[in-house]
Amino acid sequence: MAVASKILKTIDTSCHEYMHPWVSSCSDASAGVLIHSIQASFRIYVTTYMLTLLMKGRKPTKKELKRTLLGIIQSTAFLSCHAFGFSSFVCLLRRLIGKFNVLSVAFLPCFLTCLVAILIERPSRRGLLSLYVTNVASETFYNMMVNRGI
Repeated sequence: MAVASKILKTIDTSCHEYMHPWVSSCSDASAGVLIHSIQASFRIYVTTYMLTLLMKGRKPTKKELKRTLLGIIQSTAFLSCHAFGFSSFVCLLRRLIGKFNVLSVAFLPCFLTCLVAILIERPSRRGLLSLYVTNVASETFYNMMVNRGI
């Protein structure tokens, strides 16, 4: 029972203190995170997709360039959705529930963000991304539980 009580214990802090200490408004913070995450994601995926094109060792066709551009945009939206969605869901859940707890500060925002983001990415990549993220998530969860003595 001691473990279950730790999960439901409320955390007395505001989203301003926990999620976005640089600005007091949740919407301003989310907008800022969205803008910066789009910029960072775009740089990552332009580099990744262009290196993939260059490694083919031939001049890309117009169709390949179009598919690459659409892939960059779609993958940028996927990664940006993770950053923007997490911060937005943390604030939204705190406003709906009233206070933070372990579920509303980590599990639920991550779950909801991943649910939305995976629908953005290409269906052919969903399985691979799910396996990768599940591995990382389960390792993180295990390490957190060990560190907390649960």
